[in-house]
Amino acid sequence: MAVGLRQCCLIKWQLFGGMRTRRNKLEIIATILDICTIGSTKTGIVYQANLNFKTVDPYLGLLVKNNLVVKDPKSPKLYKTTCKGNRLKEHINDLHSAINDMENFENATKTEMIV
Repeated sequence: MAVGLRQCCLIKWQLFGGMRTRRNKLEIIATILDICTIGSTKTGIVYQANLNFKTVDPYLGLLVKNNLVVKDPKSPKLYKTTCKGNRLKEHINDLHSAINDMENFENATKTEMIV
């Protein structure tokens, strides 16, 4: 089973004792898409993604503009990931897994060369 981007960020945080490297925009977008899968308010996104309100607004604007996230018509305070957003999230996670596989292969190769 592939490790999702959110889980990977959490694992990094746990491994490095709370110290994390900066996330790139793609990681933040994937995290927001993941949070909005079941629906979330802006406040929920801010807290779960470990962002602030000033930072989250441009991301939500971009995601809504590109139809990756929509406001729930039943509850306008809720943001939900669209089918298009879910596909993008899957592609980002696949790409992240492929990069991790390449890094693991590279590290294993280096270890074999040392031994």
